[in-house]
Amino acid sequence: MYIFLYLFMVINNVLTFVKCIARTSFVIINNIYCIPTYVVWMTLLFPVKVYQPQVYWRIEGLFFHWLLAMVSMWTWSAGYDIIEQGDDIQQIISERTLVIANHQSTGDVPILMTTFNAKPNVLPNLMWIMDRIFKFTNFGIVSVLHQDFFIISGRKKREESLKQLEKHLKESYIPLDRKWMVLFPEGGFLCKRRETSQKYAKKNNLPILENVTLPRVGAMQTIFDTIGPSQKYDTTEQQLNNRPNMMVAKPEINWILDITIAYPQGKPLDLPTIITGSRPPCETVLFYRVFPSSVVPREPELLSKWLYNRWVEKEALLENFYKYGTFLGTKAPANEGSKIHQDPLRFLVLHLFFITSSYIHYNMFANLDPLTETYGLSFYTYYLAHWPEYFQVAESPSGEIMGYIMGKAEGQGENWHGHITALTVSPNYRRLGLAAMLIEFLEKVSEKKQAYFVDLFVRVSNKVAIKMYQQLGYIVYRTVLEYYNGNPDEDAFDMRKALSRDVKKKSVIPLTHPVRPEEID
Repeated sequence: MYIFLYLFMVINNVLTFVKCIARTSFVIINNIYCIPTYVVWMTLLFPVKVYQPQVYWRIEGLFFHWLLAMVSMWTWSAGYDIIEQGDDIQQIISERTLVIANHQSTGDVPILMTTFNAKPNVLPNLMWIMDRIFKFTNFGIVSVLHQDFFIISGRKKREESLKQLEKHLKESYIPLDRKWMVLFPEGGFLCKRRETSQKYAKKNNLPILENVTLPRVGAMQTIFDTIGPSQKYDTTEQQLNNRPNMMVAKPEINWILDITIAYPQGKPLDLPTIITGSRPPCETVLFYRVFPSSVVPREPELLSKWLYNRWVEKEALLENFYKYGTFLGTKAPANEGSKIHQDPLRFLVLHLFFITSSYIHYNMFANLDPLTETYGLSFYTYYLAHWPEYFQVAESPSGEIMGYIMGKAEGQGENWHGHITALTVSPNYRRLGLAAMLIEFLEKVSEKKQAYFVDLFVRVSNKVAIKMYQQLGYIVYRTVLEYYNGNPDEDAFDMRKALSRDVKKKSVIPLTHPVRPEEID
C-alpha cells in the first residue's frame, strides 16, 4: 500500500514538474511572439501618431488590451479563478476612476489584468502607476509605449517622483483621455513592508495592521491636487445609482474604486506560480467598494486619515475572510459573488493574430542586419531619421522611381567617412548614368561633412558592380570574409574613394590581409 502511495506521489511530482516546464516554455515563447510584434506595429503606425493621434491611441489601446489578454490567459489556464464581491462597478466602467488596492505579491497585477480583461473598454483606457523597476522587465517597453507611469520609491527621490507624476497626468493621462488609473498606495509587498509599517504605526500612534500595511499618501495627494473634483456634489448613498448628468469644467477623477484582494488561506499567488501553475487551482476574491471622489478630502491631513480608514477597513475585511470565508463576518449572509469568465475562443484568435503578425514581421526584417545587403523597414526608418541628407531619389517625369541611394556618416578622426548603404537603379533606367549621378550626390554630401573618404561594400562575385565602382574612382581597400549571409556566406570587398580632405590619400592604401566583419571599425 505504501509503495503504491509513494509511486503515486513520485509520478504526481514528475507530472507537476513537466507541467511547470511546459507552461514556463510556453510563456517565454508567448512573450517572444507578442511583445516584439506589438512594438513593430506601433513603430509602423508612428506616422498615424503624428498626423492622427486619436486614431493611433485608439489602435494602441486595442493592442494593449490584446497583450494583457495573454497575461489573463496564463492565470485562467492555471485554474486560478477570480470572484467579484461588493459594489457593482459596471456603472463606472467608462468614468474617470482611481483604482486603489492592497498589495500582497507579484500576483496582484496579473490578477487585476485578468479581471479587467473581461470588462470592455477598461484596459485600452487604463493607466498603471507602478514601481520604476518594472520599466526594465520584458513588459517595460509596452508600458513605456502605452505611457504608464513609473514611480520611484525611496525618501530621497519621492518629491521629484511626485512632480513627475503631476507632469505625466497633465501630459499623458488627460490628453490621451485615459479613464481608469491603478495605484497601490502601500508602495510595496505586504511581506516586505509589514514590519516597517508596524514600527511606523507604533511610533505615530496609528493602527497596527497585520493583513495590510499603512498606505502612503503622496501619489494619491498628487492625483487629487491635479485632477481631483473641482466642485462639491451630492454625496448621499443613492449618488452611485442616481448621478446628475453634469458637465465638468476640467478633466477630473469621478470615482474611487477600492479593491481588497484576498487570496485563499492568506497565501498570495505570485507571478512564478501563475506562470508555472505549480499551485492547485484556487479562487482569489476581490471585494469592491465604490466612492464618489467628492467624499475624499483634499487637505493632506484629512486625506491621510480617509485613506488610513480605508486600510483599517481592509484589515477587518481580510481578517473576517481568513477566519470565516466571508468579508463581512459570521453575522452577515455569505455572498458568493460572481465569477470572472474568460473567452477561450478570443484567446485563440489573439494567439493566431500575434503569431501571424510575428511571421510577417520576421519576413519583413529577416535581413535586418547591417552586414547584409537587404534591409527591413525599420532599418530604413532609422537611417532616414538620423541621416536624411544622405537620401536621394531619382524620379522620372511621370513620377516613377528610377533609382535611389541611401547612406550615413560615421567614424572618428581620420576614419570619419561617408558610407553608401544602398544603391539601386531600376532595370528600365540602367545605362543612363543614374548610378554615377547618385554616387556623386552622396560624395558631395560627405564633402560638406568634411569626411576623409566614402566607402561601400560589394559582393566579390558582383563583377559588374565592382567594375562600375572602379570606373568611378573606387579601389578595393580590403576583403571582408563572410560578410554576406548565405549558404555559404560570401566575402565582400570594402571599396573606398578618397575625398579632398584626405590630401595624402592614406584612406585608400589597400590592406594586404583580409578581415572579419567584427573587426571592421
